[in-house]
Amino acid sequence: MLPVASLAKTHPTPVLVEYGVGDASRDITCTKPSRDSANRLKYEAKGFLRKYKKSALKEKLNKIVGCGKLQRGIYSWYRGTYVENNKTIYVELEGGVDDTEYVLHHEFSSLLLWYSEKGARAELEENWTRWSNRTYNLDHGKSDWIIKPRLQRDGFLYEYCLSSFENDFNTMATYYMSGYLRSNLEYARKKHRRINKKFKLLREFYRPLLR
Repeated sequence: MLPVASLAKTHPTPVLVEYGVGDASRDITCTKPSRDSANRLKYEAKGFLRKYKKSALKEKLNKIVGCGKLQRGIYSWYRGTYVENNKTIYVELEGGVDDTEYVLHHEFSSLLLWYSEKGARAELEENWTRWSNRTYNLDHGKSDWIIKPRLQRDGFLYEYCLSSFENDFNTMATYYMSGYLRSNLEYARKKHRRINKKFKLLREFYRPLLR
C-alpha cells in the first residue's frame, strides 16, 4: 500500500501528496501508481514546490494526487487536471511519458489564475489577448505540438494555445517554470514580438509568487 506522504519535513509547506485517490463528485477516476512512479512524483514535487514562496503555496495549493491512470468523465487522455474548490492537482504518472514536472506547473498555473485577486485575472486576460492575433476557437483534439513560425508570429507557442486563454497561459507558464523547456520559450520570445509581450505579462504575474 502506498501511504499518504507529506512534504512538510523536506519543504516548509503543508502540501500533501497522495496516490490513487479519485473524486467521484467531479467524476475523476485515479488508479494507484506503481511504487517507482510514486517515488518519481515525490522527487518531482519537491523540485516543483521549491520554486514557489511558502505563502503562494499555502493560499493556492493543498494537495497533489498521483495516479497510475487518470480519467475525468468519459475522457481518458488527461495527463493532469485540477479541482479549484479544494486546491488539488491530479497527475497521471504512467503511460510511457515522463512529463510530471510539466503537468505540475501546468495545472498549478490554472489554480494561480483561479485564485488571483479580484479583477486581476480579467485585467490579465484583456492585456494578454491584445497580443493574440487569432481567436481562441481550436478544439483540443485538433491541436499539435509542432513549432510553426507563422503561428508564433501571431502570438502562440503551439496550436494547443489556440484552444483558450487559460491554455495559452498554462503553456507559456509551464515553459517558463520547467527548466528543461525554458530555452524553447526564450528562443520564441526573442524572435516574435507578440510572444515576448505575453511573456512579460506572465513574468510580472509570477514575480511575487517565486522564491
